[in-house]
Amino acid sequence: MSLTSWPFAVFVLALLALYFVLPRRAQLAQLLAGSLVFYGTFSWQFPLGLLALTVVNWAIARRLWERGGRGWLAAGIALNVLALGLLKYAGDFLPALIRALGQGSGRESVTFVQLALPLGFSYRVLENISFLVDASRRQLAAFPAWPDYALYSAWFPKLVSGPIERGRAFLAQLPRGRVVDNDAIARAVTLIVLGLVRKLVISDSIRGLTPDGQFASPAEHAGWTALLWLLADVFVVYNDFAGYTDIVRGVSGLFGVELSRNFAAPFFARNFSELWTRWHMSLSSWLRDYVYLPVSRALLRRSARPNTVLNLVVPPLAAMLVSALWHQAAWHILAWGLLWGAFLVAGRIPTLWRPVVPPDRQPLARQVAGALGVVVMLTASNVLFRMDFPEAQIFLRGALRAASWNSSLSFAALFILASLAIDWVQHRAGDETVFRRWPLWGRSLALAVALLAILLASASGDTAPFIYQYF
Repeated sequence: MSLTSWPFAVFVLALLALYFVLPRRAQLAQLLAGSLVFYGTFSWQFPLGLLALTVVNWAIARRLWERGGRGWLAAGIALNVLALGLLKYAGDFLPALIRALGQGSGRESVTFVQLALPLGFSYRVLENISFLVDASRRQLAAFPAWPDYALYSAWFPKLVSGPIERGRAFLAQLPRGRVVDNDAIARAVTLIVLGLVRKLVISDSIRGLTPDGQFASPAEHAGWTALLWLLADVFVVYNDFAGYTDIVRGVSGLFGVELSRNFAAPFFARNFSELWTRWHMSLSSWLRDYVYLPVSRALLRRSARPNTVLNLVVPPLAAMLVSALWHQAAWHILAWGLLWGAFLVAGRIPTLWRPVVPPDRQPLARQVAGALGVVVMLTASNVLFRMDFPEAQIFLRGALRAASWNSSLSFAALFILASLAIDWVQHRAGDETVFRRWPLWGRSLALAVALLAILLASASGDTAPFIYQYF
């Protein structure tokens, strides 16, 4: 069931109609049942795999909460990591293993494993690990009952592609009454409309304008304009993912459950450390708390000086390598992670000999230059993210050749400017739903334009699945 489809809208409205006439505990049971039904619309196996994963992690977390034990924590983390590796990458190694054991081609086993892979499994694994660590540290207000934890794991708005929620933040909302007043509804609807504009109007439109095979067959699309399409692809991914997050946060808000923000005008970041806090924020904060800081603390136990070269280099590299492996187990993705780690290290090295000056206190020209540099390097790193090494080499060599501007690039540029305009309004106001505070005529005009654009984009019939839907 696509989040941009009419069946999904009817499903949400039906849940809402029942939700507000039920008592609180019955509401939670209804939301859990509805979340499992939603998951089952993709495949009947998905709810079974999710429930099994939920039971195991809840049981291990309860053991950690009551008695602690590093061994249990290590076992819980290893279990999740191994499950992710097996289910996500089974197609890469399982056939060869089965053939080596003399059990046939192995294709049937691979098919079964991949069918059993729960949608959004990569996100569930990170949530499970964070919950296990928080339980071992006793950082939860109280240990949740199994139905509450099951709802946290299965909550349908975040089920497909996040955001990656912390158990302690999500579960704290369940015992208290969830008030959905006019202001909450206005905020939720604003986020949903913004998300639909980003996904259907901006992301899908740029994707439709991009020449077929632009990145899959770089030799056939040589020329300097390929670099512009590479930049456009960054905006495709950004608006697709940010649009998804806005939609699900808006839907969740209609039930009085707040989800984390995932993007905050990332193209206005003035250095790579700032970009890390603006792009896929729920993943960035997870990497900070469960990879970067633990590695940094381990190094500090060996040396009390925080600004040693080792402490400046190793934690960001470790965090970005984990991010790369989480995205895909491929050499070019690992190289992408190392490159991003190098970007972060390069920004930290000057702190060895001079104090850190916050971006807001730097001269305007330096801020603008920093923001442009971030966009350029973000686009350049996209070569490794989109293509394997041979294709990347072909792409870069071809980008040195002459090419002519065309109308598709002009239209793509307009959608990019629209994306930046939305970001700028939000960034300048410091409020992602600032549009609801506009005068009545401004809100009415903006809503009318947005709805017309959404209807026109939907009428084309070229709506693509969310990029991270099957991640």
